[in-house]
Amino acid sequence: MKIIVPANTVVQDKRVALAPEHIPSLTALGFEIWFENCTVPFSVDSYKAQGVKWTDDKADLCRDAALLLSVGGVSSEILNLLPRHTRIVGLLGGKTQAELYKDFFTQAYALELLPRISRAQFMDVLSSQAALMGYWAVIQVASRLPRILPMMTTAAGTLFPAQILVLGAGVAGLQAIGMGRRLGAKISACDVRAKAQEQVESLGAKFLHLPGIQDGEGSGGYARALTVQEQRAQQEFLKTVLPSYNAVICSALVHGGDAPLLLTKEMLSLCQPGTVIVDLATHLGALGNCDFTQAGKGIRFEEVTTIGAFYPLSDLAVSASLLYGKNLLALINLLWNAKTKCWTSPKDDPLLEAMCITE
Repeated sequence: MKIIVPANTVVQDKRVALAPEHIPSLTALGFEIWFENCTVPFSVDSYKAQGVKWTDDKADLCRDAALLLSVGGVSSEILNLLPRHTRIVGLLGGKTQAELYKDFFTQAYALELLPRISRAQFMDVLSSQAALMGYWAVIQVASRLPRILPMMTTAAGTLFPAQILVLGAGVAGLQAIGMGRRLGAKISACDVRAKAQEQVESLGAKFLHLPGIQDGEGSGGYARALTVQEQRAQQEFLKTVLPSYNAVICSALVHGGDAPLLLTKEMLSLCQPGTVIVDLATHLGALGNCDFTQAGKGIRFEEVTTIGAFYPLSDLAVSASLLYGKNLLALINLLWNAKTKCWTSPKDDPLLEAMCITE
């Protein structure tokens, strides 16, 4: 049985689906692992020491492949070479890309569609990667803010802690809160979901209630899209609080929809000189939470620095790959029945059924 890992289709993404430490678990199940030659954040020799085969030949890579593991989408060139029975697992773009994979008669599983229930936690790629993005955002603030994050008392006087506002208290936002607090900053956060208050306050941050929004929770625990009136109320509230903060981290997303617009260019004039704004919602190159940020760029507007994330986990490729691979191992143990030596049908497990975009 052959597992293959092709090169990423997005060159800016430096993560890899499997790290060397994941290989023994798969070979113990009887799998042979093949990689397409590409740049990885680990030593190639450490893979080869585990018996991994490397090749430049895409046809050789795909021949007899039973399972393909990917970080992002799979190229048409690879899909054309795969046997029709190959199973594909990765962040494939959800159901929007279903027709692409159906055309090649493969069985494709989009990790974005994994239900957020306790049984699925070990496979939750979105959560593991988002947690690292929250960390990344705070590091960007700390490195660009013209002041330190913690309070510091010296013989020359006291420096007070930086004030950071986190917009969106999902996994990335909560990690940003925790990391910012550990570095000594004072954190406030807001989220349209009422249940986020308890999570925010449990991390020692102040929760800001958004006026005009009773509860913005949608299906699956995700935030829903706000009405036009709710969006206006949210933006008017943010105008009143922005002058109090030294940095803003935006991490608000709507599952299956566009990121909500939270900050407009006109609001920049309300910010303190030296303010740093990090927009995580641009991380895949899409429009973010701010109408002035651009993916992959740091832009200065007068005295305000804005950062649009673009595949930010490439900066943390080792850690991101280690967590991603762990999530995949848990999923493979669900997809492959080691006792019967058979693949589990998506119809036989609700988690697989939810993720399968080709059935």
